[in-house]
Amino acid sequence: MKAHIYLKNCILHHIGHPLHSKQIDMEVQDGIISQMGESIISTATEIIENAHISAGWFDMRVSFCDPGNEHKEDLISGAKAAAAGGFTGVATLPNTVPVADNKSQIEYQKNIQRGGQMLATDIYPMGALSVGLLGKDMAELYDMFQSGAIAFTDGDKAHTNSGLLMRCLQYAKVFGAPIVVMANDEELSKGGKMHEGLVSVNLGLKGIPDIAETAQIQKCLEIVRYTEGKLHFSKVSTPQGLQLIAAAKAEGLNVTADISIQHLIHTDTALESFDTHYKVMPPLRPQNYIDAMIKAINDGTIDCIVSDHKPENIENKAVEFDYAATGCIGTQTLYSAYQTYLADKISLNIFVKAVSNNPRNILNLPAIQIEQGAAANLTVFDPTEKWIYNKQNNLSKSYNTPFDNMEFTGKVLKVIK
Repeated sequence: MKAHIYLKNCILHHIGHPLHSKQIDMEVQDGIISQMGESIISTATEIIENAHISAGWFDMRVSFCDPGNEHKEDLISGAKAAAAGGFTGVATLPNTVPVADNKSQIEYQKNIQRGGQMLATDIYPMGALSVGLLGKDMAELYDMFQSGAIAFTDGDKAHTNSGLLMRCLQYAKVFGAPIVVMANDEELSKGGKMHEGLVSVNLGLKGIPDIAETAQIQKCLEIVRYTEGKLHFSKVSTPQGLQLIAAAKAEGLNVTADISIQHLIHTDTALESFDTHYKVMPPLRPQNYIDAMIKAINDGTIDCIVSDHKPENIENKAVEFDYAATGCIGTQTLYSAYQTYLADKISLNIFVKAVSNNPRNILNLPAIQIEQGAAANLTVFDPTEKWIYNKQNNLSKSYNTPFDNMEFTGKVLKVIK
């Protein structure tokens, strides 16, 4: 039995809706928006007052480690953490064991959602571009698409196999699925531990030069121009890379881009503590890079903000910096991090668009309708509530986070779907 919920005196954020930015009442019963408007009468037993409502959020980049590394995360725990962060849908990376490079692995993730336990967040698997994520042979893209894969990517594996990317773009164009790549020339970034700059010199750590990202973006754009395919750049992090993508969009190429929440908040100076929770890929950048990222979100060059949720067990983080794994968890804290650090730089309407409508549009998912009689797919949140994130309320199986015991402003109250 689905809940019966009354949302009273709440502000709706849904650009284009006649009630956008207005205070409304809404009733959701058995998963359907049964009433909405002003001063409605409801018999619901669950009442939420004076909150904010938007279309359900979508995280375009998460690792749920299932199957193969369920000690770090599994589909159920990952969905719970994502729902606590306001996400009604997520796109999972194929870096599982075995790799999600065939239809049986896609069906494994989809079948869990059809089982007896209803997941808190809908899971949309992305299939691998190449067999085994090895960057050599193209995986069974169409078979995976037929089984429910919504996009194809090799995740953090940024291969230099131009022929593979060209063939994948040409093939996926036939059935409209996007190809997702992380722009990193692995030969240029090889051995690097952080952003190449003044801080890396001071710390004595090998740096990763900007050209590792920009050279890969240039190459990928030439291939998109040739194939006329659909390409999404994930975790763009340099001003030069942004300029290339902006120019490609102006030219009319079918390209989109996202950035992770970490790269909008933390600078490379965070690594002066050698805290491995700040070791991510691409590396954290200087403040002027962050300023460029924020400008790109506001002007539409960057389409989406992602958590890049990457659980790791303590044995892979509590080691010397050089040997630590990259990545941190982030679905549960993405909104709160935005509200605490970025709300005065990125408007709430732009943020909501970057985590709801835009990712769903890129992934060819139906737009969420907020109207009487429509299926509810909503995120309810409070921009003013203060709370402390810690091990006790963390819902992920892992706790590799830079936000340990952080007091946030802004909290997700509920997802309704």
